[in-house]
Amino acid sequence: MRISVILLSASCFVILALLGQTSSPETKLPSGIGEVERDTTRPSRPLELTPLPDWAQPGQFTFMRMDGGVLEREKARRSNYGRSFSSEESEILGNLYTTHAERIISLMKQAAVTVVWIDWSVGWSREFESSQWTVMRGLIHRLHSENIRVIAYLCATSIFWQNMFMDEPRSVTWLAFLPSNTRVPLGIAVGRPPYPFMPDWTPVSYGTRSSFRYLADLGNSEWREYVKMRVSEALDAGADGIFFDNPLVAHPRMYEAVGFFSDIQRHIKNTKNNPALMSIHLQPWSTETVALNDLCEQVFVQWGEVGMVGGKERTNIPFSRLQRSFIADKSLYGELIAASSFPPSGTSGIPSARLEKIAMAEAAATQCALGNRVFGPFLKGIIQNEPVALESWSAIGQYNRFVLSHPQLYAKMQVSPDMLVVIEDPITRGEISPFLDFLTRQNIQFDVCVLSRLSTGIVQGHRAITLVGLDHLSSNQTSLLESYRRSGGKIYSLGGLRAENAPIDLQSSTLTLSTLETSEKSKTEVLGNLGQLIKNRKIRVANSRQVVAVVTKATTCDRAVIHFVNHSEQPQVQVKTSLDLALLPFRPEPGLVRSYSPDVACDQIRELNVRDTQVSFTIPKLDTYLVVSMDRSK
Repeated sequence: MRISVILLSASCFVILALLGQTSSPETKLPSGIGEVERDTTRPSRPLELTPLPDWAQPGQFTFMRMDGGVLEREKARRSNYGRSFSSEESEILGNLYTTHAERIISLMKQAAVTVVWIDWSVGWSREFESSQWTVMRGLIHRLHSENIRVIAYLCATSIFWQNMFMDEPRSVTWLAFLPSNTRVPLGIAVGRPPYPFMPDWTPVSYGTRSSFRYLADLGNSEWREYVKMRVSEALDAGADGIFFDNPLVAHPRMYEAVGFFSDIQRHIKNTKNNPALMSIHLQPWSTETVALNDLCEQVFVQWGEVGMVGGKERTNIPFSRLQRSFIADKSLYGELIAASSFPPSGTSGIPSARLEKIAMAEAAATQCALGNRVFGPFLKGIIQNEPVALESWSAIGQYNRFVLSHPQLYAKMQVSPDMLVVIEDPITRGEISPFLDFLTRQNIQFDVCVLSRLSTGIVQGHRAITLVGLDHLSSNQTSLLESYRRSGGKIYSLGGLRAENAPIDLQSSTLTLSTLETSEKSKTEVLGNLGQLIKNRKIRVANSRQVVAVVTKATTCDRAVIHFVNHSEQPQVQVKTSLDLALLPFRPEPGLVRSYSPDVACDQIRELNVRDTQVSFTIPKLDTYLVVSMDRSK
């Protein structure tokens, strides 16, 4: 089977005319190709998820993407991310599961990778994709022989029409359509053209750069059965997990998306002898969309680049806190999208070892198994033993081995907050990052809650609340906060709400919030109010503005763990730290304070002093990552 190369504009226009709702009432679909039944049913009973196996427990697995094979090569040729690949990079990608399989497995073993995903179905027809499934069956067996678990990647909505329309004629009825009469310059009148894959498409660009891939309708019953077929084949091949990408790019109704993935999850659970786990890629995160994560055993996240980016220090910890507010203690894994992985002109396309270490340190601190996109120059570099690529790969292995060697620092852990931050929902990262970044840089520990999820159970246990950017509260929310305040809690409003409209103790203006990144006066005001709100912070790092500290506590034993991440290009020395662990249910024993680091000769603390719940020490040298644990004696 070959992939059809139908690139003539006229052909595209004719197909769109057949698919779309044209302005001419006489235009009809070909005989036998019409509307199919839409499944709009809502889940009838709650799902019983698979108990999380040991291999997927936080602190007990490491992750990487192993995108490759003919399916991925052809997808890359028709996608923005792959258009910069050289012919050599494209060859390695296409032959990763065959010619280069043993090399990449050897590299995974070197880097202590325990879980990978492979491309099972990316949007081609069954006839084309099944030609690779035999190869991937053998690959899964080979990975299992090395004790590496496999997650099968499936795109939930992609349809590469160049071969799907020919191999699966009814697939022309499975498409999602634009929700309004978008006029596109196709030379004919098309009232509702198919939804293009590209998120940044425009009417002018429609049918040109975004013409290779359209999106399926999650409410279409035939499409759902087609996806089930793909899932069944992956499960039969031995996949330990199923991952779905791009579930919401065509903006389905949420009940249709929930119905779709509920049905898929039940289909997985009904497969005998394979308790595979399911995960879904969500963008954006909100109260509505995150309902899909309730259907999953594992949760996938996508993080941006860390370190100095565009003149500003970037960290993923604030966004991770927001994500945790939706998923609690579910197993978390994901990918780092470094800008250098998709090389613009003048970059190597290989993330630095330093970048990898900082990102993996942040992930470890927030109990996330993080892997990088190993594409293009990076993939070619590690396959061909290029020094720069191998240096970064060595850093990944160094940190993976550290996490796997110290599961007690990561399993069953949660943040120990100084305060609760309440934000509006829906929310975007850009809107929340200034304040949450600010808290992170000040080493103020926090939980996050979107306003629509605010409840008595969530506010309990927090001694202070900051309401950020809220314009109003409902009567129930006002009553809840009044009760919280009467019980001794303190409330700070940063932007929007005023004391006459809400039960608050301290207040700053919307202007203060909007200028927090640029105004020293605003920073001073917010820090002063936060100081009144939380007089005794969990941790203070005295002499380094580049060090981010995360305080966590175990849910199953008396243990506190403090993670230190250095975002500077240079090691930090003589870092003085003080902790107030008064809210932890135990007094740490000096003899049970231990320090660890994956960095050579950087695992020491000195000048340790423990008085009741007050702990202080000095870190002689912090390269990138240091962890300090404190236990109560048995």
